[in-house]
Amino acid sequence: MTCFTVIFFTAAILPTLGFFHEPSTITKTSPGLLKQDAYFGYSMACDEKTLLIGAPAADQFGKIFEFNLEKNMSAKILSPLITPEIDAWLGATIKSFGPRSFVVCAPRNSRPGISTPKTTITWGRCYILSLQNEANWNNLPNIALTDLAYFNLGNTAFGWSVDVDDYRNIWIASPVIKHNSIIIYEESNNFTSARFLVTNSLENPVDFVNLGYSIVSGNFLSETGSDHAVSYTYGDGGRGKVFIFEKRVKKFEVSGDEDSVGSTYGAVLCKAQLGHKRASLLVGAPTYAMAGDGYDRGAVYLYVPNDEESKIITFKRVIKGEKDAGYFGHAIASLGDMDGDLRDEVAIGAPFEDEGKGVVYIYSGAGLLSDRTWVQRIERAAKSFGFSLLPLPDYSGNGLNGLSVGAPFENKVYIITPIPPITINVDAVLPNSQVSRKNLSYVDFTIVVDVIYPAVTKPIIAMLEVKLQIEHPNATLDHGISDGTIMYNLIVNQTLKSETPLKILTPLNGYYDVPVSYIISVKLLNESEKQDKLSLVLLSERSNVTKRGVLWVSDCKAQHHCMPNLNVDLQTAISDPYTVGSSDKEYFSLVVRNTGETAYTPCAVVNVQAVRVLRPAPGCELDTSHLVCRPTHPLHHNGEWNINNIELEMDSLTSKKENINSINILYDVYNDCNNKSDKKSFKKSFALRYDTGIHLIGISVPSEPVEITSSDLKNVTRLQHHYTIMNNGVMNWAGVTCNILLPKRNYLQYPNNVMMRRDSSMIPCPFAEEKQSKDTITAACFIGDIHKNNIIEVLIDVEVVPDSLGNALQRESVTIRSQLTLKLLKEDLISKNITTTLVLNKVSVPVWVIILSVLFAFLILLLVGFILYKYNCFERKNKKKLEDLKTKKSIRRPNEISDGGGNYKTLEEDDNTVDMEPSIDLSVAARVDHSVSHGVAPAAVASSVAPCVDPTVEHGVNQSIKAELHNK
Repeated sequence: MTCFTVIFFTAAILPTLGFFHEPSTITKTSPGLLKQDAYFGYSMACDEKTLLIGAPAADQFGKIFEFNLEKNMSAKILSPLITPEIDAWLGATIKSFGPRSFVVCAPRNSRPGISTPKTTITWGRCYILSLQNEANWNNLPNIALTDLAYFNLGNTAFGWSVDVDDYRNIWIASPVIKHNSIIIYEESNNFTSARFLVTNSLENPVDFVNLGYSIVSGNFLSETGSDHAVSYTYGDGGRGKVFIFEKRVKKFEVSGDEDSVGSTYGAVLCKAQLGHKRASLLVGAPTYAMAGDGYDRGAVYLYVPNDEESKIITFKRVIKGEKDAGYFGHAIASLGDMDGDLRDEVAIGAPFEDEGKGVVYIYSGAGLLSDRTWVQRIERAAKSFGFSLLPLPDYSGNGLNGLSVGAPFENKVYIITPIPPITINVDAVLPNSQVSRKNLSYVDFTIVVDVIYPAVTKPIIAMLEVKLQIEHPNATLDHGISDGTIMYNLIVNQTLKSETPLKILTPLNGYYDVPVSYIISVKLLNESEKQDKLSLVLLSERSNVTKRGVLWVSDCKAQHHCMPNLNVDLQTAISDPYTVGSSDKEYFSLVVRNTGETAYTPCAVVNVQAVRVLRPAPGCELDTSHLVCRPTHPLHHNGEWNINNIELEMDSLTSKKENINSINILYDVYNDCNNKSDKKSFKKSFALRYDTGIHLIGISVPSEPVEITSSDLKNVTRLQHHYTIMNNGVMNWAGVTCNILLPKRNYLQYPNNVMMRRDSSMIPCPFAEEKQSKDTITAACFIGDIHKNNIIEVLIDVEVVPDSLGNALQRESVTIRSQLTLKLLKEDLISKNITTTLVLNKVSVPVWVIILSVLFAFLILLLVGFILYKYNCFERKNKKKLEDLKTKKSIRRPNEISDGGGNYKTLEEDDNTVDMEPSIDLSVAARVDHSVSHGVAPAAVASSVAPCVDPTVEHGVNQSIKAELHNK
């Protein structure tokens, strides 16, 4: 007899939700194993209060321990393996087989080779252990020697996984050996021979490794069948599979998803009844981890029957582990229905979570189906807590399964006591409606508390605290306290449905435009530690311990609500169409009329599109994008409710609303604001009209055409295009942009960014590289908002590169053109061009200028001649003397000389005067016609030309001038 040590046993106050009373956990171990790596708790099985615990690594060949749950007695069972040097791992697998009997395997048992006796092969052995009187080991027969050829060198290693089905057939697998298989022992032939599982329905069965890693039987494909689910953790490319056999022929299979590669999908299989006629299947994948999301977190896949078609199970959900290296899903156990909803609860172990300590999670059956998380998390300060899990049928005598949790790395097993979870539903009954009640001064109010217990074998008593609280300006609770609350306790048992009548007082002078709000709450009261732990209960997650509602105390005929008939009229001075920017603010009002019963809680919901509500009407609240309005008093029959002067901010309507073509006012009116389905909807629209009012002005500086001389071509010629943007309209524009298109020429350069002047600020407009083309350059300006009367200038500096324009100007003028395009609305573009023409100024005088100059000079000459003529400048004053000379009436001697007054003086001989021909100025001679001097002495001619020219001389002069002009 081996003595077990009880480490912890105590009762404490319960948690609020769950299925197990953790403080009363019992911890079991064997003192002789505490310092060994015996793996006590590696596997477990239970039948009729007898718990069998395996320690496969103890004393080399393994040990089995028996623990009586009812009498708290324990013993070590003698092993059938008497050769101590065999490392057999007896107790690696234990399964319940019948009343106090178990299947126990030693998968690492060895023996000499059949064909090579000097070698050792792994020869797994399994036994049927009966504990009816004394330990009785019945050896299950080995496979036939002729079947050993199927295995690698005769190594079988049967016993790593075992299942006993409803027909007491034993399925034993050897998943760790290549070309592994499954053998079946049938009770019908008294387990005298082993039969291979027919694997012809599997793909390439000789290639399987890890087939049968886990086996579980259940009615998966039909309601009455006993099918077998067999896992194959390697699967296809590392994605595991589960085959489901019906009468040993594969009929169905499921596999993990793409994230399950390398997750050891199928390391553990578990069946559970989740409210269907057939069993559901849970598949553990303890090394599951999504790419980039931790490592070895583990997961459990849930498959449920398809009720519409038999022999089909469908994927429901995947439950993922929460922490790295936790191995969530390493062990799974179905605990049976613990809360009375006809669905099994499930325990899932994560034995290496929290740095190897381990955790066990409890899920309700309803929570598994509804994607809820766990309801209880059980942990211990141990190592590998949750490595193995085993339900303990009716462990505590209350009809519920307990839970045994193995922690083999700690050599401990934890036995956790189940606590009956009760389901509490609370409700309220109002038996006397507004029509039937005769006394309007109160309302009957009944609290109903319904308690549902699971099937238990012992009476369980629980105490509940029930609380009712109401809120209303005038209604009060009969015998309630000042804050509108009443409280009382209930003692309940398995069959309780409590009804507690109360009264809510409704004075006749009360104002009942709002309903009476109430809340009922129920709380489970726990006694002290002196209370017997078997009488403790927990609340199930299906409990509904709170009931909220409202109670109408109105004058309407309907039983639960009034029947108003509300209609709405909209009144406004907004013009249709509305010119954007024509006003800063506009107003509209709603008039609600009721032609039906009293509306105690009506409301109107107003939604204005395109403009912002600046100021709501009294009684209205602005809630994000809509306006909610409620009256201050009930709206009685034929009553009116005015929602006056809802103010709209029309300035908010700018070009940012470019996709909005109208102002829409949507308003819904509700008879009861708490019932959003009972409403009437209305709509009023005002079309929008946009008055652009934007003007563009463009000038060239200097103004065109610009004359450039040959010397200018050698220097930089600077120009500027100056655009002015003016908003003379009634509308503000927002988010305006513009593009400036400039020519790209080899003789032009733009020394600066295009600049935008706004108020006193200069803002550069960068050149957009992505908009460049072969012939143009684009600059983009973000102007922003253009308010009314704003003026914005865009300045473009242009330079003509020296020595780059000569050839172009010799042939023709050069035109420099820029374009500014203003974007207002989506399809509303305004453009303006500025053109500057450059012209070369040549020095040569055109022929037409010369002709005009000659004609003008001739006219001047004629004018001078006419003036001289008028002043008798052409009259001959010595005409008579000339005639005398011609007739020789006056003869001068050679030595006489005239004194200029008509007298002649005789020169003396000694005066040395030489009488010679007078000389004539060549310039004058050239202009005198020689015909004038015919018959006239030179001296006479000289003396006669003073002070005016002789006509004959004038004639000759004119002829000479004409000849000179002609030569020119």
